[in-house]
Amino acid sequence: MPYRHGLQSSRFELKYIIDEDCALGIRNFVSSHLELDSHCRPDLENAYPIASLYLDTSDLFLYRQTCQGIKNRFKLRIRFYDDHADSPAFLEIKRRITDVICKERAMVSREGVRRVLRGAGPDLSYLMDENDHAKSGSALQNFCRLCDQIGALPQVY
Repeated sequence: MPYRHGLQSSRFELKYIIDEDCALGIRNFVSSHLELDSHCRPDLENAYPIASLYLDTSDLFLYRQTCQGIKNRFKLRIRFYDDHADSPAFLEIKRRITDVICKERAMVSREGVRRVLRGAGPDLSYLMDENDHAKSGSALQNFCRLCDQIGALPQVY
């Protein structure tokens, strides 16, 4: 199935700690108002696997900003939704600007990920998103620029 994503470029994100019964009640209520994601797997109760590789400095600068509650910060991550070599990966910059979450995302080939992790520049041939090449290209360039600026390397999978 081809990948498509209708990513919101910004949103408000509030997080709460709730118990399992409350979470189940919320899930049951909202499920009648939402459409299933096209990638949902019935064998996984309509969920799907998500693997994230977080990039950071050797002293975990980005992680420490999160722990310290810094309001204006960003994360660098690479997301995978399966382990198929021909499936795309997503290079993501997730920013928090006060209370708003903004995300930039580039859909790239697995070979593109390997090259970026080896320090190669942002080559547009890595892109797999035919729908919004300009937006993905900008996200790829910004991702590589931020990695270079702070010396980010893979730290947490």
